[in-house]
Amino acid sequence: MGLIELPPSPVRSKLLPYLLNFDYVPFNHNLKKDFQKISEQNNWSWAIPGHPAYEYLFGQPKAPEHEVLFLGAFPNSLPDDYQAQALKHSKAQPVTAVIGPPGNGKTTLLLHKIAQQVVHRAVQLATTGEDKSNLTVVTSTNNHAVNNVEKILASNFPSDRFYLSGGSRDLVDTQVLPSLQTALDWLAKETFNYDEWESARQKLLTVVEQIQAQREQDEHDHQN
Repeated sequence: MGLIELPPSPVRSKLLPYLLNFDYVPFNHNLKKDFQKISEQNNWSWAIPGHPAYEYLFGQPKAPEHEVLFLGAFPNSLPDDYQAQALKHSKAQPVTAVIGPPGNGKTTLLLHKIAQQVVHRAVQLATTGEDKSNLTVVTSTNNHAVNNVEKILASNFPSDRFYLSGGSRDLVDTQVLPSLQTALDWLAKETFNYDEWESARQKLLTVVEQIQAQREQDEHDHQN
């Protein structure tokens, strides 16, 4: 609030606080009384520990946790701080909601999430030998948002085996099913190259070790 320029005299104005922590004693006193009244009304559906509204009003700060590390980002741009925060949240939580106006970076965030899923699958396969599907479904209330994702994927990954385009029964019949059949035909005739796989595996694990070592070094420098 200190950054707000108030109009000069003779115009009268005053700062009205929102739910922030500051030293306006009368407001804090009345706000505390309101919270006490709310906490005594247990008939509210949200008045249970663990509910977001309850935790917002009465919850205690959680103990600090180690910074979440995610591997992988889309190659066309680096994620900014807000996108990185959303990616870390999505790695630790089952649902992540991202809200922003057009041009705010939601499409790029989605591409980063796809890259994160691909790299996570590759690292897990390289370290444990366990392979899991990282199928990602992109949908929207309008075709424009999905088309933006498809265009960027097509420009960076020309292979038609990387993603499938749908949206209607006609598109499924004319594009999705033929693409699936092409991928199946390719898999049927190709031979797995173990030497190429082992080389790629070692390169991937080397990069992961370098990133983890850098993270540990940063934590050590921060503590000192």
